[in-house]
Formats: sequence, structure tokens, C-alpha cells
Amino acid sequence: MNEGVMDNYKKFDISVAGGVGYNFSKKISLETRYIFGLSQINAKPDILGSAYNRTFQINLIYWFK
Repeated sequence: MNEGVMDNYKKFDISVAGGVGYNFSKKISLETRYIFGLSQINAKPDILGSAYNRTFQINLIYWFK
């Protein structure tokens, strides 16, 4: 039995993403985004339980030009 951690997870996921952004000026912006995974990523849900990707991102952006 020579399994790696990656063998417990599927390699493909379908997700829905949504977010908002605000420009404070021409050079500075702030964005937030939430990614909601629709596909179960666990390859063995009967042993390890169900698992889905859920991600929240906050981006602070500075434009150089």
C-alpha cells in the first residue's frame, strides 16, 4: 500500500466565483472574491467524509502605470 496524499483527492473541480471591487483612486483598488466548489473533491467520501473547495480572497492592488 503505497498511496500518496494526492490519491485521496480528485484532480478536477467545478466552481462558481463571485466578487466585488472598488477603485479608491487610479492607482489603488480593493477586491474581494468568494469561490464556491460544486464538486466533491474527496475521492473516498465513504472513508474520509465529503469535502468541497471553499475560498475567500481579498486583493489589494497597486497599479504602477
